[in-house]
Amino acid sequence: MAAGAEAGIAEIRPSVCGATGTLRVTACGSMGRAVLMPTLTELMRSNPDLRVDLVLTDAVLDLAATGVDVAVRIGDLRDSNLVATSLGTKRRILCAAPSYLASRPAPRRLSDLAGHECITPPDAQQWSFTVGAQERTVRAGGRLTVSSFEGVHDACIAGAGIAMLSSWYTRGHLAAGQLVSVELEDARPKELAVWAVYPTRRQLLPKVRVFVDAMREALSLDDSGLTEAA
Repeated sequence: MAAGAEAGIAEIRPSVCGATGTLRVTACGSMGRAVLMPTLTELMRSNPDLRVDLVLTDAVLDLAATGVDVAVRIGDLRDSNLVATSLGTKRRILCAAPSYLASRPAPRRLSDLAGHECITPPDAQQWSFTVGAQERTVRAGGRLTVSSFEGVHDACIAGAGIAMLSSWYTRGHLAAGQLVSVELEDARPKELAVWAVYPTRRQLLPKVRVFVDAMREALSLDDSGLTEAA
């Protein structure tokens, strides 16, 4: 369902005031470790009167009931009583360890994935791709399922198979050669929208504004220089 149909979309102007008080943020665990930790650390460094309470959970919290100022959510939005603003996109990459690809050729077409070990959580075995101007979903099959995306990432590094991983979570491992990006000729993993979601009364708070600006900058980092499979 389109995000705009479910949540109000807000435009946030750059803050002209310093951020003070406590900023309570929630996000999923993998994004928190890969993106929010460094972003919030830098935000506190540049705003010495700002405190941060970060809640990392894969559960969708009731923001009003839990006192959350802003939630970072990925994909379609469903909270009609909340306001949202776009932060950017989540780029996903098919990845494999060199040790896995040493014993078999890397897939070149979407149909080639059927002959590979694909690592997924047990409840996320459908992979979405962009094929031309269309979206296509395929079942990612394999002998190994892992209950968390962090575990999928670790299994991929260990050489257990191919995984669809976030670019922000794998950038360092790709640069170090522990993983390589598997590029298909006829399809690419679908990008997902990333949103800042908050109760309406909080949208103009300086601490929320500076957080949104910082997250937009973090998500706009260049993904060039990724190592592709030969």
